[in-house]
Amino acid sequence: MLIEKKCLNNRDDITIALNHLNFLLGKNKDVMQSCIGKLFSEFPKAFGVLEILIAVRDSKEEVLDINDNPCKLKDYVKLHLKSK
Repeated sequence: MLIEKKCLNNRDDITIALNHLNFLLGKNKDVMQSCIGKLFSEFPKAFGVLEILIAVRDSKEEVLDINDNPCKLKDYVKLHLKSK
């Protein structure tokens, strides 16, 4: 029963984070960076589900940032906003 409760709590946390990320849907590229910044400053936990969204299990997984520099997926949002 304890495992079931933990799973339900995790599901709720993920659902809340995904709902916050939905704010970014439909934004055009001209306002996307500022919208990401606003969302990140208000709800930084929302970005914790990005690994689930793109099915990455390795926190050391690297992606390319806006300047084609490799960075860890976990740090992508922070680095991207810093370069603003």
